[in-house]
Amino acid sequence: MGADQFVDMHPKEKDQKNSFFNWWMFSVFTGSFIANTMVMWVQENFSWGMGYAIQTIGLTFALCLFLGKIFKVLVVSIRKSSVRIPSNLKELHELSLEEYTKMEKYMMDNKRLLRFLDKAAVKTGDIIVKAMHSDSSQRDQATT
Repeated sequence: MGADQFVDMHPKEKDQKNSFFNWWMFSVFTGSFIANTMVMWVQENFSWGMGYAIQTIGLTFALCLFLGKIFKVLVVSIRKSSVRIPSNLKELHELSLEEYTKMEKYMMDNKRLLRFLDKAAVKTGDIIVKAMHSDSSQRDQATT
């Protein structure tokens, strides 16, 4: 989720890593500027509660952006909790090595600590897609 996803050996990924840090520093300084000017102005001219509300809303929004994809993987892993993780990890949903090579990326090794998250990638006919189709078919039956 950070710069550790880039490899310095590839010039394109090295540039992407630099871009990541540029945007990260821009975000830090912009947040600091807003906190030290606008929020303080709101607190001085309106109320402390409104100033803290602005900060809380901003932090909640940032947290939602940060945890959005992680939450999706956790939900799918929980939904597939009864599914067995295959011993051959190549049976998981994954791009082929040719696709990684074409995009000039590399496949990351799975970590044993986060192995339970592999259940989200087990090929089962996609539980979520089935659930979405059953919900829409139930709505169609209700409207007809």
